[in-house]
Amino acid sequence: MPGLKRLFSWIKCKQKSSDELAAFLLKGHSPKSAAFEIHKRNTAEAISTGLSRPPTDLSKHHYTLGDFASVMRGIVTGDNAFFFMTQSRANELSIPEPLLTHAIGRVRDVEGDQVSPQDLVRLEKQGRPTRLLNVNGFPLHQLPKTVQEYLKQGEQLGIDKKTLIRTRKPWYRMETRKTPPIMFAYLGRRNTRFIRNRAGVVPLTCLLCIYPKFSDDNFVERLWRVLSAPDTVANLKKVGKSYGGGAIKVEPRALERLPLPEHLVIEQRLEDYAQAKQRTLFD
Repeated sequence: MPGLKRLFSWIKCKQKSSDELAAFLLKGHSPKSAAFEIHKRNTAEAISTGLSRPPTDLSKHHYTLGDFASVMRGIVTGDNAFFFMTQSRANELSIPEPLLTHAIGRVRDVEGDQVSPQDLVRLEKQGRPTRLLNVNGFPLHQLPKTVQEYLKQGEQLGIDKKTLIRTRKPWYRMETRKTPPIMFAYLGRRNTRFIRNRAGVVPLTCLLCIYPKFSDDNFVERLWRVLSAPDTVANLKKVGKSYGGGAIKVEPRALERLPLPEHLVIEQRLEDYAQAKQRTLFD
């Protein structure tokens, strides 16, 4: 489309109530103040990069996260209050252990850049839910009576009629995810970070799942070190959407485009894995 190559001015105003900005919009005089960031950009690049972000050329980066991992969103339960519970609540309901999955429901439940079994113990002591009901693969009549009764209570409460849940067959079928070795807190200011999953949890929608393309622990640890480095985290602004107060949001496909600094990839010897993957594709 010819129109996609037209240039326009992209301006980020860093101060409020600027007369220079008004003059520019009315008369076209370019403001020279440090209060502005101005770029000439074409429509195609702007749509690709995102209008909330300054222009960037992602093609100049040799490595991206997608070279080493795939990304998926966390689990949507449809009703956290019903499906996501504390271990104490699960015990009260006599829900057997095989029908429960360890899960994390909010970013602030992870205090640092790792989540461990000890964190699950801490959360239980704080009364935070850590257990996700998952009865997939079992017809209702094969479930324990206690679980059947709980699901009937859900129907009495109208849980099965909720917008998302009513599209599932049966309505109590839960989304599933393999345990991600690494998770990403994709929306926030101070909490945007990569989290090493040492507790075997699955995340709800508060976190993204990162699945490395090589499963050995050595590779996963090296990839996590690259992702956690300040230089990598700084690149999030190139693929994320910016919001007020410095908040940033990064969707799964955008996160796969995250540029990884080449010096970090080399330092952690990840380029060996990339080359091995490339050879496998052409063998």
